[in-house]
Amino acid sequence: MANLPEMICEYLEQHESATALELSQALECTPANIRHHLARLRRAGKIELAGQQPAAKSRGRPLHYYVLGPAAQEQNLAGLASALIEELLDGAPADEASRRLAGAARRLAGSPAPQEMHVARRLNTAVRRLKDLRYNPRWEARADGPRLILVHCPYAALLPGYTQALCQFDRCLLEAMLSKPVHQLTRPGLPPCEFSIR
Repeated sequence: MANLPEMICEYLEQHESATALELSQALECTPANIRHHLARLRRAGKIELAGQQPAAKSRGRPLHYYVLGPAAQEQNLAGLASALIEELLDGAPADEASRRLAGAARRLAGSPAPQEMHVARRLNTAVRRLKDLRYNPRWEARADGPRLILVHCPYAALLPGYTQALCQFDRCLLEAMLSKPVHQLTRPGLPPCEFSIR
């Protein structure tokens, strides 16, 4: 069954919890096959062990109860983030909105690069952090100075209403990581986004 993991998640969504035996009977599949997929789903964070109960027979396997994990549950992070951005920026004067975005970027950036660190090392450190943040970044050496390219925007779900603010946030994030001024070279909202490092 090619879509068995999906069927397991759907069953757990409808029934809240289930054992491997219950899933096996409901999905007409062997218990061994179900246990195999349950182990893979657990490693992926899509399901969790909710508890266990001793087997009815003293020598049998204990009954493990599984529930959906955070990775499989519906989330409304885009809605929350949009509301927070509106609260932070709507109605604020431009300089105050910029200050707030820069402050949020500094929080997400982590420790800034020391001033004495070579630019190439700063860029490598920033790229590692940006990978953790799901930007899919890379940097290139150029005659006029290095370029940092963000291939993916992890905030794309928010872009329709906040393109300018999120691109400004990205610039502030890079400046906080690199401790250097950064200039966006590409049009806002159209990845890949390219930045020059001054």
